[in-house]
Amino acid sequence: MAAAAAAVKDGPVEVSPVNIGFTYEIKGKVQGVFFRKYTKAKADELKIVGWVRNTVRGTVEGEAQSTNRESLSKLMVWLRDIGSPKSSITGSTFSDIS
Repeated sequence: MAAAAAAVKDGPVEVSPVNIGFTYEIKGKVQGVFFRKYTKAKADELKIVGWVRNTVRGTVEGEAQSTNRESLSKLMVWLRDIGSPKSSITGSTFSDIS
């Protein structure tokens, strides 16, 4: 069996930026008030990727990832303190993604 040879390029190696992020759960009046829709719009504005969903506990949970720490911080503040216009946030938990 012949071993496959890997091609090696000369010059600088391109390294993709590493995504960082967090998971979150938001408590309060966050279902039935377009919280997920506004969260997606805010994430799109900040060029953050991830997901968001309602839970059976009546909360909203999700994950946010980006290469930009400042954008992630802005989304975290928005999730914790602002939310959708008709929401009422009573608590939030965040965990870093390793």
